[in-house]
Amino acid sequence: INYLGGGFTSGGKMKEVDTTNWISPNINASNTSLFNALPGGFRFYDGGSWSGIYDMAYFWTSSEDTTNYTDRKIGRAIVLTAFSGNTSQYSDLKEMGYSIRCIKD
Repeated sequence: INYLGGGFTSGGKMKEVDTTNWISPNINASNTSLFNALPGGFRFYDGGSWSGIYDMAYFWTSSEDTTNYTDRKIGRAIVLTAFSGNTSQYSDLKEMGYSIRCIKD
């Protein structure tokens, strides 16, 4: 996020361009980072329903949060949306079904 200019601009630089997979308007999508994020949404921690498909991309980061929420593990995540070029960061239960992106060294 820092490498791509910070939270206010990095989201658009990571999103797939146009509205083939993202719903309109897919604001500031340029994919200049070549990350090519797709809007996979997320699965709720209860293993049941999905949300955000076509308009949000949720990714786990490699960072963990040291907060303990009623004995549940907490991780750091980012979200990209069709309605913003921003990247939001927050903590959430590791039981949530977010996407991951593997990087080959």
